[in-house]
Amino acid sequence: MICQVCRDEVLVLGCRGAGKSVLVKKLKNFERRQDGENVPETQPTIGVELDEIVFRKAKFQLRELGGAFVEVWPRYYAACAAVMFLVDMSDFSSLPAACVEFFRALSDEQLAFKPFLLLFTKKDLPMVCLTPVLQTIFRLDEVVESTRSGRCRVSVLEVSAVTGENL
Repeated sequence: MICQVCRDEVLVLGCRGAGKSVLVKKLKNFERRQDGENVPETQPTIGVELDEIVFRKAKFQLRELGGAFVEVWPRYYAACAAVMFLVDMSDFSSLPAACVEFFRALSDEQLAFKPFLLLFTKKDLPMVCLTPVLQTIFRLDEVVESTRSGRCRVSVLEVSAVTGENL
């Protein structure tokens, strides 16, 4: 579980178009038991969005930071309890930038001992990057192995906010 204490803050990070806003809205709909297949309407996040959700009786905040504001992300690292980093697995041209930003966040000292959830999004689309390719690009074997050293823990999921798969 990514957060265990009430009022923990989870940063929701990812490059532009990764699906951060849709995921947050879908999670809020799950909380309200309104999780049908409707895709919540969203607009690109300009700056910061803050949402509170309850999961298994634990209340926490999701702080979504716009993908266009990568340079300000570190200002929020110290106050968070965990990080959800989203990558659009259907946008092949954005994968290199997403990989760079993921490793930049992962190597930041302020996040050194905080859990990460790496979410490959848009799994429901017909043309997505194959899992073995993602594992190679993001060096997932090395990342997961290095988390055993006690630094941050990284968990990885392929998800669809549209269908709710793996949420």
